[in-house]
Amino acid sequence: MTSRRAPRSYKMELTVPADGKLHEVVGRTLEEQTTHQLKLVTKLLVGPNGSLPDWPADSPPNIAFWDNLRQRSLTAGVRQGDPGNSNSGADSSKVKNLKANQTNVTLETLLKVVPVGHEIIAHLWLIDTAAVGKLASASMGCYEAVAIHVSKFDLPAGEYRDCDWLPEQLARMDDDWRANIDIRGIGRNLFVRGRPLDTNPYAKYHVKDAPAFWSSPQNRNHLRAISETLCEDNSNLIEDFARFHRDEEKLTEIETAWRRGHEKMGLAPIAKDADKRGNIYLAEMSYNIPMLRSLSQYGGALVSLQLHEVPMMDLRILELILSACPALEILGIDKCELLHVADINPILDIAFRRAKKTGKKLRKLQFYPRSYTEPAHNRTGTHVLSWNPLKTNVETGLLITVFWAILRAVPMGIDLVSRGQHFRQFLDLVPMRPGKIAVFLHHVFKWLDAAETPGAYDWLTETQSPEGQFRNPDLLMLEDQVLLSMLQGTKECKTMQKHKRASYYNEQYECCQCGYEMLAILFREEMKSRAADHRVCRICDLRGELNGESHHRLHDKRTMLNRFLYSPNDTEDKTGPSDDEMQSVSAPPLRNPFIKGETINGTHREEAVLQHRSLPKIQVLIDERRNFDILNAAGRATMYDAEEAGWWKVGVFNDHPTMTKQTPYTEMRVANQGMLRKQSWEYVIWKNFYKDAGLAEKQAAAMAYGHEPPKPAGFW
Repeated sequence: MTSRRAPRSYKMELTVPADGKLHEVVGRTLEEQTTHQLKLVTKLLVGPNGSLPDWPADSPPNIAFWDNLRQRSLTAGVRQGDPGNSNSGADSSKVKNLKANQTNVTLETLLKVVPVGHEIIAHLWLIDTAAVGKLASASMGCYEAVAIHVSKFDLPAGEYRDCDWLPEQLARMDDDWRANIDIRGIGRNLFVRGRPLDTNPYAKYHVKDAPAFWSSPQNRNHLRAISETLCEDNSNLIEDFARFHRDEEKLTEIETAWRRGHEKMGLAPIAKDADKRGNIYLAEMSYNIPMLRSLSQYGGALVSLQLHEVPMMDLRILELILSACPALEILGIDKCELLHVADINPILDIAFRRAKKTGKKLRKLQFYPRSYTEPAHNRTGTHVLSWNPLKTNVETGLLITVFWAILRAVPMGIDLVSRGQHFRQFLDLVPMRPGKIAVFLHHVFKWLDAAETPGAYDWLTETQSPEGQFRNPDLLMLEDQVLLSMLQGTKECKTMQKHKRASYYNEQYECCQCGYEMLAILFREEMKSRAADHRVCRICDLRGELNGESHHRLHDKRTMLNRFLYSPNDTEDKTGPSDDEMQSVSAPPLRNPFIKGETINGTHREEAVLQHRSLPKIQVLIDERRNFDILNAAGRATMYDAEEAGWWKVGVFNDHPTMTKQTPYTEMRVANQGMLRKQSWEYVIWKNFYKDAGLAEKQAAAMAYGHEPPKPAGFW
């Protein structure tokens, strides 16, 4: 009797290797990657000491369920930290400490030998920047030895190694003042810390230079008196000081309004004590000028730069920083709040423009975008790449964004997504079924390996259509897997038919915002009915949503930077873009059948060139003649500080490290509430490892028999 044949499938289906072995870039098998992500997610959701108990069977767990789990985890952690009465293990711990001290002495000796220490630090910085910090924390001797090779700017403390003094400022100083200045330079490796180690938002913040006039009523009165005296002697200064006087009036109005509001509520006035919110925005606005001054004067030999949690640094400030470091080879950007995951492609463009101008490529780019896991209580969802859920399909938009970044990073020699890279670590934390990002990377890099075959994509540059040429069937299958991988999270991924393949690859749209031309299926379904000048790709969808976030005063901070960067006195370069500018304004991608970059002479490239030109030169920004513009930008920051101080006094925290609240889904005015819920880890884990896996029925059956109900796979 012959066996019945399995029915032939006409659907295009996403495949997973039967043995679970993925491309070497992934660095783990599928099972290992899934387990790894589940461990990370467990810590995100319930803390390092937590575990997941029985789950509700009918619907996703509510906010109170997760709050209770986190509180139990916190309580368990406190109990485990109780030293108790046990002394076991004391001897072994002494032995370990002795061995560690012996190792540290050896390290200290090696690091203090300058040539040897230089090579050790350079190698560590290249392969794992965080290891440099761990090495410095091994002992006081190691810390002192590492300090020989690594400079540090502590922005909240106002510490720039005295590199921020301009020559004309030094020339005006008297000898006593000048004797206290110790300009130590920067050297080859620089770590920039943007947030204080003490996270107390009520702490006093250090404000330098012209913005310091806004730091207190006394300083404002002092500047007002100075302005009156100077304007009497020089009437040309009246207009320069006019904006200061207008902003001071607005600030006084804000402070008065809050004072009256607090009195009506029966609240005591804000005093200079623990309830006085620090001048956070003013301080953060004041960081950029000393940092840019220091880098422009002493950054010429800088090879490695790590920007850690630097506030008030968007893409424009980043480009200015890189322009001051012509020899830079290794760049790290870690959790800077104005740089989100969709900024990865603009960052690559900045790196490409810099390489074309200086002839120096980045050997390594470590980018960990801003991310969120707070608040600890009353958390509506853990979304990681955003504070609140976004009004778009985040999963698909992210995958296409990452795919485009890989296509542009590979020709530049930049590794973004292999195991251990910061960008990959971030991607592993974005809510989607554990293992999905690994499958996506597996198919992308399997296809990239095949695409390197000579002649694989010659047809893209020839007039003959691809249908008229022989194409490797294996390569076609790899292309289909890449396309399906990018469309994970859409209904198209589940409904695509093999016989319609030609239509999927032949129909293309151009995005009206970025100018990229890509397969029509990579656009949202509703874009098919829109006019060509209103079609927006998923890359721009995601970036637009992230740029539009206003929580934690993100929009206001960008407004402050606009005041800082642009002056009414700036002159506009009205000459047309040159051919060289048009070609070097964005990083070119690898040839591929999915997405094409903007046309060389298109309007989108021209707009990008003009936008790049409008950015002031770093020498213009740091010149003392810019002080009035900086003073005005600081005035806006002070107004936001005053507003926030008033809100904090009444218990509303718009921008607080731990107490800012998320927006409930029901208040986001989105018809498809399910799309919002799916963006949280809470929903993803419940659906994939409880609801879809049939765990609800298994737990109910176990409880009916009096047995301990099973837990989701990967949780312990």
